Amino acid sequence: MELDKRSQEELLAELEAARQRIAELELIEHRHAAMQDELQRREGQYRSLVDSTDDSIYVVDRECRYLFMNRKHLLRLGLTGDGYLGKNYRDFHSAQEAAAFQLHIETVFRTGQSLQHEYQAERDKKYFLRTISPVREGDKVTAVTAVSKEITDRKRMEEELRALSLTDDLTGLYNRRGFFTLVQQQLRVASRLEKNVVLFGVDMDDLKKINDACGHQTGDDAIRDAADIIKKNFRESDIIARIGGDEFAVFMIENFDIDPARLGLRLHDILKIYNSQGTRPYTLSLSIGMIRQDPRVPASIEDMLSRADQNMYEQKRTRGKVR
Repeated sequence: MELDKRSQEELLAELEAARQRIAELELIEHRHAAMQDELQRREGQYRSLVDSTDDSIYVVDRECRYLFMNRKHLLRLGLTGDGYLGKNYRDFHSAQEAAAFQLHIETVFRTGQSLQHEYQAERDKKYFLRTISPVREGDKVTAVTAVSKEITDRKRMEEELRALSLTDDLTGLYNRRGFFTLVQQQLRVASRLEKNVVLFGVDMDDLKKINDACGHQTGDDAIRDAADIIKKNFRESDIIARIGGDEFAVFMIENFDIDPARLGLRLHDILKIYNSQGTRPYTLSLSIGMIRQDPRVPASIEDMLSRADQNMYEQKRTRGKVR
């Protein structure tokens, strides 16, 4: 009897332990279910956030196979659903774009560091700022996340600001800064080609008289007319600038099909036709000077302009103004 009582107590103890274990498992299962619900809720929130952004977000592996795309990127590629899974970046982009992207992916996998770069999409010529970041499992990079933010408007604004900084508002020609910037580049080209360069200095005569007699608005019209006449006399490839109030400059690389000396005579003919029309309350007069320069011989642009001015004054003394 004493043994049976002990066996009964042991059995009750085992049953109690089993009930406690079951209760613990139920609690664990409940917590797990709650965690799953919370995880799904958070995943839903994350997905909602990722899909609501105006940026393209996608994840690829080392071979550039897509593992994830948000709604924005699906729309951009004209896709729906998850049919993109396992497809390669090159399936939706040109060979050149795919090769460049592959290099960036390899860099992130190799260094484990994020990188950022700007690019223009061949698809629609839009500009993007792309940030590529590693996805890690422990210390190992297993994939990368790419976030592409469109910056087309910013790039357009930058170009407009750049144009404003290099062009003259009144005439649309290059300003002094633009002239010096472009001429410096062309001097290097001419040096490589072993060709001489030609620089013209052109001054408007009697602009002050026009301003005093007719007002500054008419003076501005005269400056614009002078700019148009100079543009007609030279080629589109020549660098034409308004470098001062009534001062213009033209730079070209000398070529066999151009006789710089005859350009001065042609300017005279164009100006004569303009003045004969009598559509303005003034007669436009221009003075022109010209110098040649071997780009391999050191000379600053300022020095070249100064020499063109000296030639211009000599032309005035010997031939008079161009009317």
